[in-house]
Amino acid sequence: MSKNYPIVVLSDAKVINVIINDLKNLVSPDLIIGIKKTKDLHSTIKKFGKIETLISYGTSQIVSKDILERVNKVAVNLHAASPNYPGRDPHHFAIYDDVDDYGVTLHFMDEKVDSGNIIDVLYFPIPKETSGEDLLDLTEKYALKLLFKWLPYIVKGNVKNNSKFVWSGQKRGRKQFLMMTQLRSTISKEEIDKKIKSFHVNGFNNLSIDIHENRFRWEKKLFHEDKINWHDFTEAKYSDLLDFTKKRMKFLFFTDDWKDFPHTLWRHDVDISPHRALSLAKIEQSKGIKTTYFIQLDSIFYDLNDPSVIRCLDEIKGMNHQFGLHYHINSNGDGNLSTIEAKKNIFNAKNLLEKKIKTQIKALSFHNPSKEVLSTLNQQEISGLVNSYSSKLAEKYQYCSDSNGYWRHKSLFDVVSDDNVRFLHALTHPVWWTPEPLPPLKRIERCANGRAEYMINMHKKTSQEHGRKCQGWKPIFE
Repeated sequence: MSKNYPIVVLSDAKVINVIINDLKNLVSPDLIIGIKKTKDLHSTIKKFGKIETLISYGTSQIVSKDILERVNKVAVNLHAASPNYPGRDPHHFAIYDDVDDYGVTLHFMDEKVDSGNIIDVLYFPIPKETSGEDLLDLTEKYALKLLFKWLPYIVKGNVKNNSKFVWSGQKRGRKQFLMMTQLRSTISKEEIDKKIKSFHVNGFNNLSIDIHENRFRWEKKLFHEDKINWHDFTEAKYSDLLDFTKKRMKFLFFTDDWKDFPHTLWRHDVDISPHRALSLAKIEQSKGIKTTYFIQLDSIFYDLNDPSVIRCLDEIKGMNHQFGLHYHINSNGDGNLSTIEAKKNIFNAKNLLEKKIKTQIKALSFHNPSKEVLSTLNQQEISGLVNSYSSKLAEKYQYCSDSNGYWRHKSLFDVVSDDNVRFLHALTHPVWWTPEPLPPLKRIERCANGRAEYMINMHKKTSQEHGRKCQGWKPIFE
């Protein structure tokens, strides 16, 4: 090593002193300089003429070509990520991508960030529940391990690139990080939990949301004491409910023969969310249970012309569940019509629904029926459909519903547990059964936000396919 040229460690990480102390075992302490800013590199070069060796780690500083040309032996950087995560803040993106393995990369420096030939990579597994902040701390441990392995060779300038390691993946900068920390008003719980895990750092309010030209920053999670009140209405509880019901009674379709053994006619009125219906259908299929899904032609929450809705219904159909017509009689003005005219409208709606979803419709339910409708249209069969509101069915079956997302009368869990109930007509609305406990209004918001997000993404996709701009506000980064 030339007598007058120092070894420079460029780092603003806490471990800079650890690196310098290890270097002292290899060279004279007088020849080691630790700096945090590239301006100090210029001062060092001005003083010594050259730098013997440059070691960079844990810094956002970019080293220019003219400085690299004044390095006598080697300039290396320890990138706190594997080669498929070049650029800034890679640990955040790795957690967001939910990768199982990560690494640290030792490479030669050149004028472009994270592009020089790679010397070595040390990979390690990411433990479950690791956050972005946790991963950075974990990475530091492996980074030092890799650096100390190579430090004696770096000091001697005896390092070569290893052709089996190459850079890949998107090189991200601060702009990409800030874009990922901006939240949408339609964001789902799953997505916001993922963003908190990936991009939140204690002491920094990274996550923000812009509403009506005002920026709000995420502060903390809230705990709602009344959350326990809504635990009944989760997918996990629905699964338990099915298990217990299956032990006590058989699941029948409305078109089956209603014999005198204990059984249930289990019905879903899909008035709001076909996607939630699909989730329940999958749970039922896993238990060998088949139920009836009543589809609404004129729902204001979903559209049967939407391919994503049809895909949901096709999947449900593929599980051999049965379909019925969920008919909103009052929305069609049938309340002022004769029984014959109302039945004609139901028959036409049945035919239209069959064309829409390409399957046979066998049963009928009414959406928010009035007492007058229930007393008038109470025949066992209407327009060729088994009527779930028939007087005969009402006489034989104990009825229990989750209408409005809470137990207005008896809990379905309690009814199923009652040994005196041998014949059960159970009505659920899929929108009320969610992965996590939520009050009813939040379940509706969840559905509406999901629909809004889908529509926004569809608009973006369509614009892109036609080569058109999809413009929002120009991002403001702080």
